[in-house]
Amino acid sequence: MISRQCCVLLNDLYATSLKTFCPIAYGIVLWEIVTLGGFPYPTVCDKDMLQYLLDGNRLEKPLSCSDEIYAVMTECWRLCAKDRPSFVCLCDRLGSLSIPYVEFAPNTTLPPHDGFELIDSGTIIAQ
Repeated sequence: MISRQCCVLLNDLYATSLKTFCPIAYGIVLWEIVTLGGFPYPTVCDKDMLQYLLDGNRLEKPLSCSDEIYAVMTECWRLCAKDRPSFVCLCDRLGSLSIPYVEFAPNTTLPPHDGFELIDSGTIIAQ
């Protein structure tokens, strides 16, 4: 939800076409994947998000994220649309990275989610 709102706000101000708009959301999705579904900007309310981003704030590098992947994320979040990578560039860049395969362990601790509870069976229920 936050990702889409951020993109719409930034698109209105800086982007002139879909190809310069999408990398912002793609960078957020990469961050969400690396954090196993972490919630971006959990302490920033929607009405403050635009100013927060214009002030230069970005998502921090997740502990489980390589420097190379985080560099791709931050390129996607550049303020000026013309400085963001195209999807062709992103595909080339990600395709050239040597990313080791990591087996997902069932006992891996999931990031906290406000408003939801993970019960023993692995089912997520709303509180």
